[in-house]
Amino acid sequence: MAADRKCVRAAKTETTRSGGNIHVIVVDDTPRSLLSGTVTYPDEEAVDGALVEIFDHPENLQKPWEKKSPQKRIAACVTRAAGKYCFAKLPAGIYELRISKDAGINVTSVRVTIDAKKGTHEPVNVRLVMGT
Repeated sequence: MAADRKCVRAAKTETTRSGGNIHVIVVDDTPRSLLSGTVTYPDEEAVDGALVEIFDHPENLQKPWEKKSPQKRIAACVTRAAGKYCFAKLPAGIYELRISKDAGINVTSVRVTIDAKKGTHEPVNVRLVMGT
């Protein structure tokens, strides 16, 4: 079904889900012209119902021992059966892409760069893992 291929806008009140006991952090240095991809489990099964959020101040991820800048959520959606997400027309900059699902599944954050002029259309596919 075509509708299952797109994520749906998350409610403004919906926040990052608790997740597992580890916060997985990935740095992706490939500039993107838009931010899209698929959320899967380790067996490559698409994740239905994952919360996908975009935040400013990704430096908070890499320097957890320093005082953190307050983050602002730029956009958010919830994946459907195909696990797809897409955020078009993000201003150039560096962001935190944060994906969360349920208790027991680790929250995963990816530091991503958006550059509409020089970026690739390559997707940012994220694989969620179970907590221990």
